[in-house]
Amino acid sequence: MNAPPPEGVDWNEAAWPVVRIMLEDGKDDRFIWLLRQFEGLFARRQRYLFLMDTTTLTTIPAGPMRHIIGKWQNEHEEETKTWCVGATICISSRLVRGALTAMNWVHEPVLKQHYPTTRREALDWCIATADEAGLTLSSATRDILQSRKG
Repeated sequence: MNAPPPEGVDWNEAAWPVVRIMLEDGKDDRFIWLLRQFEGLFARRQRYLFLMDTTTLTTIPAGPMRHIIGKWQNEHEEETKTWCVGATICISSRLVRGALTAMNWVHEPVLKQHYPTTRREALDWCIATADEAGLTLSSATRDILQSRKG
């Protein structure tokens, strides 16, 4: 998890156990980097959830990359169920929403997911889901999540 993020990815663990990811348009290889980061989270052996903001994304991964992502999901299903308590993905683009829906038809998610259109909804969902799952959010973490920068 030490490699710097590629262009188009902002990975932030300042609100742990909530991992915040901003994903912008970029080369498909950024998804390989993201998958390696999730493997690093599994290696921590601590429960977490993530918020991915794709509101500026206008493109979707090409078919070969979607295949790689789906294969990775299949191979890491047990780790995902064990360590990730949920994911919220902010989506404003109909294209991106449609692609994610199609991917979920092929590989049904094994964790609780939420697809809001605003970051505020996503942040509120993260707090509620963490509470439901028994994850401790420090007051500093709650402040980060409830701040404008969330």
